[in-house]
Amino acid sequence: MESRIHLIRPRPSPKLRNVQGSQGFGLAALREKVVRIRWEKPQAGWARLNNDGAALGNPGRAGTIVQLLSNPSNANLCAMPLIDDYRLLILQIAQVRIDHCYHEANRCANFLARLGTKQDRTFVLYNDLPVDLWELLSSDRDGMYHNRTIIEHSPPL
Repeated sequence: MESRIHLIRPRPSPKLRNVQGSQGFGLAALREKVVRIRWEKPQAGWARLNNDGAALGNPGRAGTIVQLLSNPSNANLCAMPLIDDYRLLILQIAQVRIDHCYHEANRCANFLARLGTKQDRTFVLYNDLPVDLWELLSSDRDGMYHNRTIIEHSPPL
């Protein structure tokens, strides 16, 4: 695994306020770290429903659907029809655990969501899997890892 360290001087900005020293002059270290990620089979007795929000061009904050489902008091008018459908489905399942994962561990759902953004119909039922999906399914079945670079924050120096 490769890692690099970048030192930056905090400037007054909403993204960097939390790393400024008490006088605003501290240095914050941001470390890029490569992690290996793969799709994981569900435990025995569990089923897995992978979802992808497909917010192309405006991804917003990762895990928004997970947050909306995990906290019933959360509301998002644009996503509410989808969230309501999920909540109805969840009520029919005895054991439910809602987790967020990186798209590297969710490549099949990501592929289908992207494909859906290119459709002019609201619902598509496939008799056969799209050809390009076979490779992704095989990769998941074989436990193939994919690299993802994440940023770790360390306290101001």
